[in-house]
Amino acid sequence: MKKGLALLAALAFCAALSTAAFAVGEVGDTAAVSAAEATEEDDLTVDSDDSTESDDSGATTYTTSSGYTYTLSDGAATIIKYEGSGGALTVPASLDGYPVVAIGDSAFADCTQLTSITLSEGITSVGQWAFADCTGLTSVTLPETLTELGREAFYGCTSLTSLTIPASVISIGMWLTSGCTALTEIGVEAGNSTYASVDGVLFNAALTELICCPAGYEGSYVVPDGVTVIDESAFEDCVGLTSVTLPASLTTIGESAFLNCTGLTSVSMQSGVVSIGSHAFHGCTGLTSISLPDSVTDLGSYVFQNCTGLTSAKLPASLTSISAGLFYGCTSLSSITLPDTVTAINEYAFGACTSLTALDLPDSLTLIGYCAFSGCTQLTAMVLPAGVSSVYAYAFKNCTALENITIYNNSITLNANVFYSCDALTVYGYSGSSAMQYADAYNISFVALDTVETVDLATCTIALEGTEFVCDGTAQTPAVTVSYGDNTLTEGKDYTLTYSDNVQPGTATVLVTGVGGYTGSLTADFSITLATPVLAELQGSEEGILVSWTEIPGAERYLLYRASNGGAFQELATFYSGTVSYVDADVTSCTLYCYRLVAVCGDVTSAASAEQQLQYLTTTITTDPTGTDAGDGSEDTTEGDDAADAAQSAAASEDSTDETGADGTTAVASLDTGDQSNLAVWCGVLVLSGGVLAGAALFHFKRNKR
Repeated sequence: MKKGLALLAALAFCAALSTAAFAVGEVGDTAAVSAAEATEEDDLTVDSDDSTESDDSGATTYTTSSGYTYTLSDGAATIIKYEGSGGALTVPASLDGYPVVAIGDSAFADCTQLTSITLSEGITSVGQWAFADCTGLTSVTLPETLTELGREAFYGCTSLTSLTIPASVISIGMWLTSGCTALTEIGVEAGNSTYASVDGVLFNAALTELICCPAGYEGSYVVPDGVTVIDESAFEDCVGLTSVTLPASLTTIGESAFLNCTGLTSVSMQSGVVSIGSHAFHGCTGLTSISLPDSVTDLGSYVFQNCTGLTSAKLPASLTSISAGLFYGCTSLSSITLPDTVTAINEYAFGACTSLTALDLPDSLTLIGYCAFSGCTQLTAMVLPAGVSSVYAYAFKNCTALENITIYNNSITLNANVFYSCDALTVYGYSGSSAMQYADAYNISFVALDTVETVDLATCTIALEGTEFVCDGTAQTPAVTVSYGDNTLTEGKDYTLTYSDNVQPGTATVLVTGVGGYTGSLTADFSITLATPVLAELQGSEEGILVSWTEIPGAERYLLYRASNGGAFQELATFYSGTVSYVDADVTSCTLYCYRLVAVCGDVTSAASAEQQLQYLTTTITTDPTGTDAGDGSEDTTEGDDAADAAQSAAASEDSTDETGADGTTAVASLDTGDQSNLAVWCGVLVLSGGVLAGAALFHFKRNKR
């Protein structure tokens, strides 16, 4: 009996162990897959090489033999890392029997060996940076189950040329394809209720928000009417974009919208734009000018930072603040007019503007921020209006050419090192003022305004080194001499200069603005003319006469004049800049043509070019095609043979081309004779027996034998 009880107890204990072992197998998630659940995909079967471990969050991770590492949640897998061989890869629908529903953050990042990726149906989300810097990736196929694409999911995929968003996607993170420099098209499948694509550019479904232009886009772009918002970084790194036209419906340009569009040379912006985000045009080095409509009231920081080609900018009339770093690093900006409404110039607003020579500050100004003009190495003088109450530290740091600054506010607050490294500086202010105390404290030369004779520049005289200059495509800045009686004033100390309209042909102006004891202003005009065009030597051809010339800097168009046989010149044609040749086909034989050219820019007209002339001559001769006789066997003894032979000999010596057909017809396209008297000889040749002479030169005459 005891033995029987012992046997039953042993059997019960073994059963308990078996149950416990099965429970452990369920927890391990590796023995739960039966042979019946296996499929043709390798990762659906249990692999003895699969391993488990914990990630940084403590979650259990699983790694397959094919290089996938995943986590489980509610029985579904999220791929968090791929370390396989790459190539053309299809991500499986399940791993170890668990359905794959998500691609985690950075899961395939830096897999440079990937050439294409196909995500299986069932996957619903792709995390941020999921395929970042997969530089070999050329194509991506996304499943119809996908609903979410994380931010920068395809960042830096420099070989990717196109991307199609499935109809199921309802959420796309920012900068989805940032750095995809070869990408030329972002498509959206029909039926998507959230997004749309027009000409390869990504929009919201209502087409009111431009989300992303592919970085590989080239040429000009017109933003469609109805768009009200250009998203943050929408055109970032579109280096092939050359110009953009913005619609009247647009109100908002997002941050970094055109960041590093280095090929952008033109922006057409209409009234209606209210807000321009920070860094919107940062690094647009090809942009030479910008005009902001008066509707703009919100101008972000560093909007035009490092726009090194920018020479001029029109700011909104109602602007109250020059934002931080607005023109920082704009090394070609030489002058700009600030609206009368500006009250603050914030930190680094004009920092490193190395071509800025002068700037008139409005009376409305109250504050100059930290390093606002730091590194403006060509700035020579500055006048701070009485309303300026505070200047922050290093505002004029390293303005090495700054010679004088006039301060009209007696109690202005000047912070530490405002004029750091301005070694040539003299401060002009009132006796006993805080400006005087500051100059004393920093050992800066000081001149009291109340002890200086005030002179109105209107009583001074101005002389320019020249009053007429030829346009060469660069700014003309003639030297200026300003005199008060017998005294010659000093630029920078007594006055500043501002040039305007001094590049293109026309009337340019230099403005002299008084500094220190000199008040008011005066102007002087000078003219910029067009160079005289030069015509190349004329060339004749079967098509006519080729007239060519050299492009003239500043010319908008050219007027070509022609005279024939010594007659009056008449305008022949008008050509616009970029055209440098013309074939005059309206010519006749036996005529002497003469040409001259004039360049025009606006109301400015150049002198006429030196004249070029050419005698245009053509000939057609019909002769005996056999080249032997006229049909009766007799030799031609027609009187005049000697004249014809002479004409033939003379013509053969000219630099010309003749082509003889099977019928004996000779066509001479053109003949340039140096002496008009020769023309009468050619035209005087009669129609001779056996041949018809037409044109201006006899090249061939065949005697007919009787």
